[in-house]
Amino acid sequence: MTKIALVGAGGKMGCRLTDNFIKCPQYDLHYLEVNEAGVKKLAARKVEISNQEDAIPIADVVILSVPDVAIKKISKDIIPQMKTGALVITLDPAAPLDGRRSRRDHHFSFPNRPAGRIIRTIAMMTKTTMFEASG
Repeated sequence: MTKIALVGAGGKMGCRLTDNFIKCPQYDLHYLEVNEAGVKKLAARKVEISNQEDAIPIADVVILSVPDVAIKKISKDIIPQMKTGALVITLDPAAPLDGRRSRRDHHFSFPNRPAGRIIRTIAMMTKTTMFEASG
């Protein structure tokens, strides 16, 4: 089962992804959120928030659903915790190109937008069938 860490799960785009991922039991989801308002949004969805130190090192896919201005700081903390070969998906297509996202050898980076395409992208990258990915 593909393990996914959704960073910023309670934010504007994060909630859209969360709502879609709730319908995808074929993925092992770890929802990460530190903002108090985001935590409340996830609680309303009955979503349990994971601990970053536990979720990131085991994730096959890490989705950075964070504000553009926060990508550099957050990725600097998260990327070094990721396992070799893990996939990083950003919602800001320019972040990997303009130096805002931290880099590390042996990781794959994939900018993607909008939220609805991310599940299809993960399905393709992890060889899950489109039928399975649609829930």
